[in-house]
Amino acid sequence: IYKSDLSENPDSKRSRLGYAEALRRQGQYDVALEMFQSVLTDFPENAEALQGVKLLNKDMSPLIQSLEKELKKEPDNESLRRRLAGIYYDAGRYFEAEEHAIVILENNPDDEMVKSLLVRIAAKKEMFLQAELKKAEEVVQEDPLNEESRIKYARLLTARGYTDRAIGQYRIILKD
Repeated sequence: IYKSDLSENPDSKRSRLGYAEALRRQGQYDVALEMFQSVLTDFPENAEALQGVKLLNKDMSPLIQSLEKELKKEPDNESLRRRLAGIYYDAGRYFEAEEHAIVILENNPDDEMVKSLLVRIAAKKEMFLQAELKKAEEVVQEDPLNEESRIKYARLLTARGYTDRAIGQYRIILKD
């Protein structure tokens, strides 16, 4: 139902969410994640899409745990690392995906697939950090006396390379 509705109304939030949920229930996690993320691109605070991504992570959790357990037994198993990097990437867990991709690239520096994955991961991480930085900045503006929020904001500034601005945030904390 949602697939045909989506082909008629590709920009419909309701159609994208319905189709994404149907895909998630069918175990087509990578396509479901793309659909949920397309909604979040247009509607960053959409509760249904955010919940969908959480459910996807929960659905994949047993598989991830199993693969991580296997990897502990066989830390040099590149095939397991590739699967985990791909699953983490599909789940939107880009930092974990990057860890595995880096290990693979250290062992195979000419691996173009992994290099491509790392480029995509870097772009996703950049988008994530930018969004988190924006949220943290808004929280600090709403409640300038909240020390925890200001520290989080300073850490995100540092992660983005804005060291001078981060130092400024720490100075504000120390003055209070």
